[in-house]
Amino acid sequence: MDYVEMLCIQRKLDLAHEVLRGTLKEYPNNYYGQYLLFRIYKLKHEEHIAASTFRQLIQDRDLWEAKLIQELLMKDKQYDEIIHISENFLQKDLYDERFLQNYLQALLRTAGFQESERAISTLLHNKPGNPLLTISLAKIYQQKGDERKALDLLKVLTTITLEQAEMLYRLKEYESSLNVYRQLLNEDPNNISAVVGVIKNLCVLHGTEYAQKALDSLIASWPYGAKLAMCMYLSNVERETDGLVEIALRSFQELMEIRPEGIDIRVASARLLANYARYREAIGELESVQRELPTNPLVKLRLARLYSWNKDYEKAITTYENYLTLKPYDLGVWREKARVYGWARNYEDASAEYQKIVKMFPNNPKVYLEKYAKEAYWKRNYSQAGKYYQELISKEPENGEALFELGQVYCHKQRYHDAFDTYRRLLSIMPSHQQAPLALKLSELCSRPKFTLRYDYADQEGYEALQIRYHDILAEGKFILPNDMSWKFGFKRTFFDFDPVGSLRFRNFDSNSYYLRFGYPWALPLEFSGFLYNTHYQKIDRDSLNFGVDTSYDLKNIVRIKLGYERKDIWENAGTLASNIYADKVFLTLQRDLTRALNIKLGGSYSRYRDDNNKMEGELAASYEILPYPHILKLAYKVESFSFSKKSILLDSLLSHPEDYSDILEPDYSYVGLSEKYLYFSPPHYTQNTLALEWRHYLEKEPLYKDKKKFYALSYGVSLDSKRILFHNCRADLSYTIGQRIYMDGLAQLIRSRVYDEDRFMFSLGYIF
Repeated sequence: MDYVEMLCIQRKLDLAHEVLRGTLKEYPNNYYGQYLLFRIYKLKHEEHIAASTFRQLIQDRDLWEAKLIQELLMKDKQYDEIIHISENFLQKDLYDERFLQNYLQALLRTAGFQESERAISTLLHNKPGNPLLTISLAKIYQQKGDERKALDLLKVLTTITLEQAEMLYRLKEYESSLNVYRQLLNEDPNNISAVVGVIKNLCVLHGTEYAQKALDSLIASWPYGAKLAMCMYLSNVERETDGLVEIALRSFQELMEIRPEGIDIRVASARLLANYARYREAIGELESVQRELPTNPLVKLRLARLYSWNKDYEKAITTYENYLTLKPYDLGVWREKARVYGWARNYEDASAEYQKIVKMFPNNPKVYLEKYAKEAYWKRNYSQAGKYYQELISKEPENGEALFELGQVYCHKQRYHDAFDTYRRLLSIMPSHQQAPLALKLSELCSRPKFTLRYDYADQEGYEALQIRYHDILAEGKFILPNDMSWKFGFKRTFFDFDPVGSLRFRNFDSNSYYLRFGYPWALPLEFSGFLYNTHYQKIDRDSLNFGVDTSYDLKNIVRIKLGYERKDIWENAGTLASNIYADKVFLTLQRDLTRALNIKLGGSYSRYRDDNNKMEGELAASYEILPYPHILKLAYKVESFSFSKKSILLDSLLSHPEDYSDILEPDYSYVGLSEKYLYFSPPHYTQNTLALEWRHYLEKEPLYKDKKKFYALSYGVSLDSKRILFHNCRADLSYTIGQRIYMDGLAQLIRSRVYDEDRFMFSLGYIF
């Protein structure tokens, strides 16, 4: 069996399979031989045969053999199989603590919170008060944010354990946690975990200096080896209070004074500094070690990771390459190197690196999945990226990179609760992940209720028909349900101010609108949204109902299709409002990101107006990102074209039905000298070509998803229409957040030409509850 194991390590799988088949003919029921056969099929990625072999492996096994198989599965991180082999014995109440511990660890690393909670609750019902089950369930409640339930569970425990003390610490019950750690220390004064637990609680309760004195007292009589073991333990502890790192560094310094040649102490010190994101100090420590051990691959690997975390990507790549010359078949490090290219936003080299890995390891589906997921993510095809990441995580439950980016995918698709659960799961696996705590907080903020106040001003004048000025004041609340369906409820008051049309002088009036909007991310590729407005126009004394619904779907070939219908009032002048002109519109758009920088969009629509007019519209747009995030420079081109079946004339309407306009026309109006006036801008054919340049500067360097980001943007566009008229469009945008709850948005836009002018301003202020 040792020979087969060695062949598996060397990836000589066909030879290992041949040797093992001969052994199993002689010993057909040998559990270790059958397990190695299962492992060979897994390494060869023959999943169906591996599943069949696994069923034979666990058939008719007793608890002792099941425990041995479970340990082998734990070693290879085959968590789904651990759950499968464990559940039969758990249901029969045949297990010991180690067996249960392995099962719980596998469950928490692979299953979602709801599934884990349900499974553990069932076991706890059969064995009430079991410390391991109780603490595991409390951990799930704590990760879900239900701290009260977690505390209530811990209170029923009659025994004291390290896990219980740690859970109390995480729930910020520092006094209770300290008491449990002290009891454990009384039972065993050399318990390193208990010593560290006492110190970190004292750091929070009484400060660093007090905790340092307590530590000196606790370990005063410890030999060098015990102190070294404690420092090693501290270097692996996830990030705690800042005071704890200072205490740990002082302990490292004391040990180095005793044994200056101790390289292991310096390496552990660097690891501790890295856990606290003090990368420069950690790099300095490891670089000094590398000068003494220039060919040590482990030092090179840790340095490469530190350089990447410190965003020194060129050094990181060079150091990874140096490591891979020593360990050319380390697949995990090849993948790390490719990821670093992506972090540096060097997407072409990243894709080339993944292609190289695929050629080196052609039979590994995880490499293909990561490559496809990354490339889809870089092209902003989040639906496809999410599918690949989900499949990759099913094969690699502890892949922190995949979990983190899946959380980002969920945020981009407005599935904030899924993102929240994903980041919780990531932190349960990798508590020291540097970006996950912030991403978790941001996803939770995105799902909270929001309230927004907004003011809009628009002044449109030109083409004789387009003459309207209005002010909007809006109040809106947004709520997101547990299924990530979002609802917006609002009230809008609009004040209309009209310019004369010839000798016609219109009275000003206003309107009140109550509305709701919804959005529902049904699945990663499929979304629905819609709106419903009820508007009452004063003086006209008329109610109008506007509504619409649309759906979008991401196809596998990276094309996003959007199809919708809407009915909207036409706000172009007093005549369109008084005549109750609205349009029923159906539209279709196709959008595709050819690369991360290049995007194209094709759209078309058909509108049927209330006055029996018909409008056909078409649009082709393309944009290219010259400079990437956070200083985005984008060049855009768009051509729009539309046609009407007929002209709609205001004068004819006035002459035939003057009573329709009596409430909004001044009493001294006259038709004398009036030429033909159009009700709205409706030429038979019209085309406009636009070329625009936009500069957008994000004030936050980290490209983490946020519902509201800090940025400012300036853009200028020039358009030429089919009448050879030139338009100039200048626009400025600003978005800013104060803390993480108050947000502001502003917009100013000016359009100028010899036939049409438009001024538009907007300001909004919002609060996240």
